[in-house]
Amino acid sequence: MTADSPAHELAAHLRSVAGETLRDDTDWTIAETADGCEVVLPDECIRIDRYHSPNESVRWELTLRADGDIVGKSGPYESIETVGRQLQTLLTSEVRYTVCCDG
Repeated sequence: MTADSPAHELAAHLRSVAGETLRDDTDWTIAETADGCEVVLPDECIRIDRYHSPNESVRWELTLRADGDIVGKSGPYESIETVGRQLQTLLTSEVRYTVCCDG
């Protein structure tokens, strides 16, 4: 990924959002991927990937994983700022996902 690529710009913005949002005692990392990045927390991973739209514009999709399973998806988002706001919402929400069973 090049320094001026949309994914590199996304990762830099999300590092800033996570750094401002998370408490100092929260362990987290952001790893760049081929099409976006992952925000890795102790009990979950939020993956942000480039969404391949028909008109080739840059859009982003968030996937929330817990214990290796997909528990939520959202998007596509048109701007890095919108992705940052959604990430901030996920990071500050007390309940990030629910688990349902049949009994």
